[in-house]
Amino acid sequence: MIVADRGDYVLPWTQYHVDHRHRQEKYRKEHHAYWAAQKR
Repeated sequence: MIVADRGDYVLPWTQYHVDHRHRQEKYRKEHHAYWAAQKR
């Protein structure tokens, strides 16, 4: 999912299906890294 941070809230812009397991893991890591950086 690609999101847009609007300060007090976040908007989901799009999402798409990922067939390959290694891609799922890659995007999952990116997702967690993004949210971890937002909490700082």
